[in-house]
Amino acid sequence: MTKLLSRGLLCLALLACAGCQLLGLDNGNCPGRYGARHGCVRVVVVIDAPPRPWPERYIFNLRAEPARERTGIGLVLGASPNTGQNRLHLARRRPPYPDTDTASVWISATIFENPPEHPIGVRLPVFAADSALYVADFDRLRVDTVRLTLRRP
Repeated sequence: MTKLLSRGLLCLALLACAGCQLLGLDNGNCPGRYGARHGCVRVVVVIDAPPRPWPERYIFNLRAEPARERTGIGLVLGASPNTGQNRLHLARRRPPYPDTDTASVWISATIFENPPEHPIGVRLPVFAADSALYVADFDRLRVDTVRLTLRRP
């Protein structure tokens, strides 16, 4: 009985999500993302890394930061970034100012050296980095690609 009830609830939830898309309540670009009330954009970031050898211990960082304030977007961190393709989801959670369908965002990738005895609170040394200014268009229904080539400083 419990299995039947949970399957029925799952079917109802799936139908409700599909209904929202059919009625145009979602812009179709980022379905199922909670909090993207004012649009969202998916970006594939392709990261080319410098040749090896790399530091023994390192930290990979991928982020998107608004180029200016009041765009409706906050800081976005890549989940498990590495070389090759990475996905970023830029969600506009607040209405933009001024009312516009685009927002300029700095997308950056960095490899930090992480020596074992590095003091806490001191910025890690940069091994390689690159960034690009990207214009997120919240009125488009496609996935954009940004290529970053990490270079030694």
